[in-house]
Amino acid sequence: MVEMVRNKKSQKKQETQTLSLELAGPTAVRHLWGRGSVASGLTPQRLANLLKSAAEGDTEAYLTLAEEMEERDPHYSSVLRTRKMAVASLPVTVVAGGEDSRAQQCAQDIHRLMEAPDFGDLVDNALDALGKGYSVNEIMWDRTGVKWEPKAYRWRDPRFFLFHPEHPEDMRIVDEADPIHGLSMPPYKFIVHQPRLKSGLTLRGG
Repeated sequence: MVEMVRNKKSQKKQETQTLSLELAGPTAVRHLWGRGSVASGLTPQRLANLLKSAAEGDTEAYLTLAEEMEERDPHYSSVLRTRKMAVASLPVTVVAGGEDSRAQQCAQDIHRLMEAPDFGDLVDNALDALGKGYSVNEIMWDRTGVKWEPKAYRWRDPRFFLFHPEHPEDMRIVDEADPIHGLSMPPYKFIVHQPRLKSGLTLRGG
């Protein structure tokens, strides 16, 4: 029993320390440069193979194409931008989860965080999911004060993540430690937006 308590405390301490680390930034396998173009020379057959691969979990080419479409097609880019701006311009409302003082204080703290300039960037980056099916922002926590608060939200390239081959809704971090299954995403560390523009797998929602 004592050993079980120690293990839980050790696990809790490790999870706490993880909040301050950058877990999904660029690495040797999570890189932004040198991916090559997918749109150039795209044929119907190549597109069919690309979509088939994406449906089976290999999203690299699919996500690259989605990025290139937004850069190359002015009409597509304009439609996406209109939808993003429509959401980003909505007023933000925070409702306390109860009448007690703690719930009211939590609501005030959250509202204060949402008034920070970084929150607007977070919303804009989260709306990248409209074209790709999902978006991920990593929370960088400030643990120096009595209250731990997000000090920054960092957009992560969707190609830095994969879905477990046996559990297609289990999003994981691409990492050289396990190239096939990736690494699990720790709690309280990531903000994932999946707009559910259509029913079915997240991979097919973009």
